[in-house]
Amino acid sequence: MTRPPEKLSVSQSCVITATGIIWSRYCLVIIPKNWALFAVNFFLGMCGSIQLIRIWRLVITVLRSALFTTISRYTEVTSLVV
Repeated sequence: MTRPPEKLSVSQSCVITATGIIWSRYCLVIIPKNWALFAVNFFLGMCGSIQLIRIWRLVITVLRSALFTTISRYTEVTSLVV
């Protein structure tokens, strides 16, 4: 969780999330139910989800700053032309 979001991989985070969710479900389907394994896999899925949210927030921030930069450059150019 201390790794910067720029260095995180979307595909690896998706796989970790999917693995956690799938195996959490399986742990509750089998007999006898393995609650300890469910807890481990549930938190694995949660960690993957948190990493995906961190990546998404970074992408949104970068897009907003790029859009702001583009708009400010456009307004500068149009003010020079007029």
